[in-house]
Order: sequence, then C-alpha cells, then structure tokens
Amino acid sequence: MLPLRCSYSHLGCRRHCFVSPRKTFDTVASLIERELLKIQSKAMKSDPSHVQDMATQSSKVERETVCEGKAKVVYNSGQVFYNKAQAFNRDLSVLILNYFVSTCLNEMEQDKKLHNARLLSFKRVVDDKQKTCKYAQWKLDSTIGKNPVDHFSVFEAFSATGLRAIRYAAEVPHLFPIIANDMDQASYETIQQSLSLNASVQDKVFANLGEATEVMYKHRFGPSQLDIIDLDPYGTAAPFVDAAMQSIKNRGLLCVTSTDMRSLAGVQGGICFARYGSVPCTWPKAYRNEVGLRILLSFLQQTASRYGKYVEPLVAVFVDFYVRVFVRVYESGLQSQRAIQQQAYVYACNSCPSFFLQPLGAIKNFGEANEKVVCAKGPPVEGACPYCHSQLSLYGPIYTGAIFQQNVVEQLLHQLENDPKWSYLPCKERLKGFLTVLSRECADIPLFVDCNDMSKLLRTSPPPQASIREVLRKRGYRVSTSHFRPTALKTDAPFELIWDIMRIWVQKNGLNNIKPHDTASRILATEPVHISPEEIDFDIRKDVFNTCHSVTRYPTLEKHHGPGKRASGKRKMDPNKLPGQDLEDEL
Repeated sequence: MLPLRCSYSHLGCRRHCFVSPRKTFDTVASLIERELLKIQSKAMKSDPSHVQDMATQSSKVERETVCEGKAKVVYNSGQVFYNKAQAFNRDLSVLILNYFVSTCLNEMEQDKKLHNARLLSFKRVVDDKQKTCKYAQWKLDSTIGKNPVDHFSVFEAFSATGLRAIRYAAEVPHLFPIIANDMDQASYETIQQSLSLNASVQDKVFANLGEATEVMYKHRFGPSQLDIIDLDPYGTAAPFVDAAMQSIKNRGLLCVTSTDMRSLAGVQGGICFARYGSVPCTWPKAYRNEVGLRILLSFLQQTASRYGKYVEPLVAVFVDFYVRVFVRVYESGLQSQRAIQQQAYVYACNSCPSFFLQPLGAIKNFGEANEKVVCAKGPPVEGACPYCHSQLSLYGPIYTGAIFQQNVVEQLLHQLENDPKWSYLPCKERLKGFLTVLSRECADIPLFVDCNDMSKLLRTSPPPQASIREVLRKRGYRVSTSHFRPTALKTDAPFELIWDIMRIWVQKNGLNNIKPHDTASRILATEPVHISPEEIDFDIRKDVFNTCHSVTRYPTLEKHHGPGKRASGKRKMDPNKLPGQDLEDEL
C-alpha cells in the first residue's frame, strides 16, 4: 500500500490517504461517470428526444397503489418513501386532529360570547355617563351574529406520497388549506398524481415543492401563521422545530414524529446532545424509551420558551420504533418561565433500577402577583445510591410533566368505541387497545420501575405484578402500568417501600447464587422496615390493569415491521460534498 494523494484533492481535500491503486482507479472512474452525467443532463435540456427517453425509462419504474382510510395514492417504489408501519401513526393523527378542531371551535365560540359580553358592559357604562362612543357601537355591531373562522390551515412538511395530507382532508372537517410539502421533485410529482385520484379533496390540498424550514419561516408573522404543523421527517425532527415554533399560531397544534431512537434512547449519546441538548439514558434499559420521549418534549419546551411560548402535551407516546407527540403551543411569557418547574435531571444508579430527579428550578412567590424563578435545591441524594451504594449517572434534562391529558385520551377512546364513523380506520382494534392502556396510565409520573428487572438483579423469580400494585394502592400511592412496557410499574411510592416489598418476596420465595459482595447482597443486607410481611398478599394475580375486556393491549407486530428504507428520490448530489461526507458529519 502506497501513500497516494487523495482523489478528491481538486475539491479541496488535503489528506494523504493510504489507498490501493485499484481503489484510486475506481474513485477516478466514478468522478468521470459523474462528469458524463452532467454532460448528459445538459444535452437533455437542448434535445427534447432525451426527455422522451427518460420518460420511457421512468415508466418502467415499479408503481404501487395504496388505499388507506379514505385516501388512495400511487407512487414509484424506491423513489418516494412510504411505510405501512406508520398507518397506526396516521390513524392516531386523524383522531387527534378531529378532537383539536372540535375543541378549537368550542373555544372560539366561548371567546366570542366573552368578547361580546365585555362590549355590552362597556356600552352600558358609556350610556350611563351620557356619552357617545361610536367606535364601541361599531365594534359591537360588527361582532354580534358573525360566525368565527371555521377553517384551520395545515402544513405537512414532509408529505412524500401525500397520503397523510389527503387523509386529513378527507377525514377531518374544517381543514383548509392543507399544504402537502416536500423538497424532492419525485415526491412533488407523486402528490400531484395522488390528488388526481382523490377528486373530493383537490380543492383543499395543495402540493408544494420547497424546503420545510424555508416555507415555515415565511409564515412567522400575522395572519399567515399556521394552525397545524406536522413534522414527520426521516429521522430526527430537531432541525425543523425552531421554524415550526415561530410559524405556528397561538393555541395551534404541533405534531412531531422522531424515529431517531438510537440517539434519543442512549445508543448515540453525542448525537442526542448535539440535536436536543440533553444526555440520553444508557442504563437501565427499561425506561430509556420514556427518557427519549421526555427529552424530545423538553427540547420542544425550551425552543418554545425562546419565543415567549410554552407547550402543553395533548398526547405524547412511544410506538414500535418512534415517538409521536401532539402539543398545543400557547403564547405566554409568564408560563414560558414557569416551564422550568417541569425540567429535571435524572440521577440513575449504575447497578440497580433506582433513580432520583433533580429539578432545574422552582418558582418562589414574593407577595401577591409577584413571583420569581429561583434555583432548585439539591442534590436529591448524597454521593452514591442509598440502596446498593453504587455510583450514579446523570441524564437529561427531561420533561417531567404529564405526557398526555387523561380527558383527551378518554374522549378519543369513547369516540373510537361508540362512534360508527371510525369503523373504517385500518388500525382501529390496535388503537382501542393502545388507548385503553394509555387511559389507565399515570401520565404525570415520570419514569417507572420494572419488578422483573429487580427480580433478575436479586436472582429470584418475579413476583405477581397485581399483588405489588394492590399493596401500593392500599398504602395510598398511585400506581399503574405503562404503554412503554408490559411489565412497567408507574408509581409515586418511594423506592424504600418498593425495595422492602422485594426483600419480603425474596425471603418468601428464596434466591439463587448470590455472591457476598455483589449488588443483590448489598440490597438484601437491609431488613424491611417500611412494611411487614403480613400486609402483602402475593396470591393476588389479577386486578383492573390486566382485565381489559378482550382488548389486545400489546399486539404482536408483523414481520419486517419497522422503519422503512430511505427513498432515493430525484435529489441532485452536491458536487462540493465528498461521498460519505454526510455519514462522517453524522458520526
């Protein structure tokens, strides 16, 4: 092997690479091929016959037709991205957008009544003082009897086939206009073709060829702001959140999907910090998906706070291989400062599942209508884990508020079960099971424990989940399962009590092969003091959480169910970028 000059030196590379002559020859050949493609593209512009030849070649590309919900789309496989696994995502989005539209219409009606009542009271005051106020009278006459604006604008930043935008138009009322955007020429053409197959929504959906952030930045001010923004990119949504926060209306709905769980869930911690400004969880593995979801919510809140806004999650969930969040965005400088109460770091033990939250800040009141953000007190524990005496790791910051609103989930579940208009949804049965689990989850309790993991650590068989939940409930603590994991135990009970229950279980059930100085021996060295064995009935096998009336709560997924392959599209390669440079930047 000889040190040869890099083949990309004419593009600015100054490296001396140890490459084989054969590899150098292949690289030069690829550069020559690229130059020939440029010459061919110029010839195409000058000679129309080349365009016809290209059209003939494109017709040979395999075209597929997809019918989902009330929409029908056609696309070229390989050129345009489509993932069947995201049908659940789209069904859930349709449900929540229906809820959002009906809620906004009710809010606008209430605002109109309140506004008119204020004008009436102002007019009475003016009349009592025998004064005239033509402006007030004109304002009053112009508002009474007028309907509020009954349509909501939608911007889908990464439309690909246009399927989601077409489903929104066909299945959710009062949405107009719906902008189906994509920066890829192949996707733009596909959206136009799909619209021709859905005549009923052609006057609602508009295809747009453009870069997502550029389009959103053009809608930052005034009436051009958007009511609903849907970000569902291939990978992370982090680069697009700033533009979305600036271009969304007050009380608007921001929908975000992130499929980069390798970074959010701790595999690529450096990339997570670069994108979201947080350190992800690497241990324990049980709740790292929830940490990833709460990191995304924390990032959304911090971005909103920069513009005097705050977010309120309607529904934020982890599904299969991605996280999907629906948040309402409000304008309030005061609430954007108070949001610091919902940000915290996580101290997690390196050997056992114990964790402790360290808030970033607190609100201190100095008299009536006078409050100030102050530093939170800490740390929550001193030095090491109080149960196994191991070192602690620091993750975060994460969002510690409720990840969904209980009344919203219950309304969605009620509509799905009782309203026949939703019978057409492709994933209706799975949605029912998912929302059933969600409706019984304690949304405002951050993270959870897994008694199976605790049993594995203590070298014993796992205790019945129902018996532990019953003990904690009798003690007055809140307890539930979680959609993140079938064996999850969400509770506000202290770890002292949970570990005592596990110690009593070990005394009753026995243990296997514990070494003198390992983690299990250090935990079991302490006798139970917060609960007695007589208070626990380990014979309880069922409770409200494992009787769901024949609803499939955690379904078995189909084969190859996961993130799809990135589409090739018709994007032009940047000649100033080296092959593989995107991967180098990523790593």
